[in-house]
Amino acid sequence: MTIKQQGGIFGRNPTFNDANVDNDLTVDNDLTVSGSLGVGTTSPTRTAEIVSSNNVPMRVVSTATLSQVRLVASGTTTGATEPSIAAQDDNLLLRTNGSTAVTITAAQNIKVNSGNGIDFSATSSTGTSELFSDYEEGSWTPSFTASGGGSASHSRQNGRYTKIGNTVFAYFQLSASKGSLSGSVSISGLPFTSLNLNGLDAGSVSFNRVQRFVTTFNPYGHVTGDSTSIGLFKGNTNESTDATSDGVPLDAADLNTSSNFRNYCFGVAIYHTA
Repeated sequence: MTIKQQGGIFGRNPTFNDANVDNDLTVDNDLTVSGSLGVGTTSPTRTAEIVSSNNVPMRVVSTATLSQVRLVASGTTTGATEPSIAAQDDNLLLRTNGSTAVTITAAQNIKVNSGNGIDFSATSSTGTSELFSDYEEGSWTPSFTASGGGSASHSRQNGRYTKIGNTVFAYFQLSASKGSLSGSVSISGLPFTSLNLNGLDAGSVSFNRVQRFVTTFNPYGHVTGDSTSIGLFKGNTNESTDATSDGVPLDAADLNTSSNFRNYCFGVAIYHTA
């Protein structure tokens, strides 16, 4: 059967075995093809094949908010849970089990639903999880605080962080005179609460510059469990002659009071979250 006019317009339920349409074909309702359907070719090699020099040979338009094409394997459950490729606004969506799993945004970023991620279980061993589900970058505001209260006079409070899974890298630049602080000194304001390890430290701190403290020692710190603070401690300047200061908390008395002699701490804290 060959149709050779300016296209064909058919009403309800036309059925063809072989049909060649030279121009346009418009179908108001259903079209049933017993063999293969070829567009731009008279010898399709698949059940449906489109051959065109147009770089967009096929366009699917839905008047609904969500436009989707469902893909169904033989024998699987049909209906709203069918996997589909969809479009919403200018975003491309991959949907499974009735909801969007992955979104490729108009800005060409890939978004994965909260709690989901990249599953590495194909290479799993004895770990409790092989799901990479979190990455984040941002800023935080470090500050000197003390167990006895009071406030420091800060001149520099810079903090950046990178969170990869449950591990946080928190960078800081902190400068202040002690103001009215009293008691043991900490650096507060970490962007995430550390893992509760029943009193054990949840992370370590590396200082790449410490300057202008009253006494001479090598301060060090650690992130205590279930907190957003870095505990500061005095380290030995010479273990053979000064073993008494090691492990003693840094006290506000060790900080300078003058605005001309501010205490500097630059470094990074690495710790785990829940």
